[in-house]
Amino acid sequence: MVEVPQSVTPAVGVNGVFDFPNGSEEFVQVNAFENLRTYMGWVAETDPRGGIDCLPIALYPHADRVSQQDWQKQGIDWSGLANYNQPSFSDDQTPKILLAGDAAGYFQVNLNFDVLAHEFGHHIFFRRIQDLSDSESLQLHEGLSDYLVFAMTGDACLAETICGPGSDCLDTTVGVCLRTAANPYRYNGEYWSALTKYHTRSQLISGTLWDLATEGGLGHPTVAHLVLKSADYLLRDANYENFYEAMHDADAELFNAANTSAIEATFQNRGFSF
Repeated sequence: MVEVPQSVTPAVGVNGVFDFPNGSEEFVQVNAFENLRTYMGWVAETDPRGGIDCLPIALYPHADRVSQQDWQKQGIDWSGLANYNQPSFSDDQTPKILLAGDAAGYFQVNLNFDVLAHEFGHHIFFRRIQDLSDSESLQLHEGLSDYLVFAMTGDACLAETICGPGSDCLDTTVGVCLRTAANPYRYNGEYWSALTKYHTRSQLISGTLWDLATEGGLGHPTVAHLVLKSADYLLRDANYENFYEAMHDADAELFNAANTSAIEATFQNRGFSF
């Protein structure tokens, strides 16, 4: 469902038609809804037995029109850009995706497909990885959510259209990206110690999966299916090794372990030694 604050005009269709001027408040809502519907459909098609598309979620495409203080009153730490909020698993609140319009250094975040799809990826992986006190758990959440977007779009550059002066976007080999799977990062490799934030370190995970699909020859549909199925085997406080084992478990379940060698070689090439 799409939620809007009182200061925003809600999108109301006429005879089932939602046709609004580009850039209007109503257009933003309809665009966000369609982006989410498109991505959920791809996820359901990629992992037909996963049931991901049945999970309830609330979408707030004008979250920046609510003050940070008001979000905090609801127990939500709003970053001002884009957030996935998973409430306590002991209550019955609906998880939320919060999106801004323009933010410091970023443009039209709430119109960008990649950002919304990434945030929904957190919704998928919170089924299993619920304890984020460990840095590797956080990195997995980010890297897996990024990779699924890359797999659907076939583009290793995340959310390039939102990047502006003053943003944290990166000048990469594939352009200016919020993050990218086309990276040289290896676990404990040359660049590793310089990566101090979990968002930037998460690119090791998305890059490993990108390599598995491309250099490893599995293709994105197969790797995305493995990633979605691997969620069934992830621990509540999953780390790198648990994810590596989960990929093997998913491969055994889906493909009779046909991709064992490719998985092992790709992870080794990225510096992992389990």
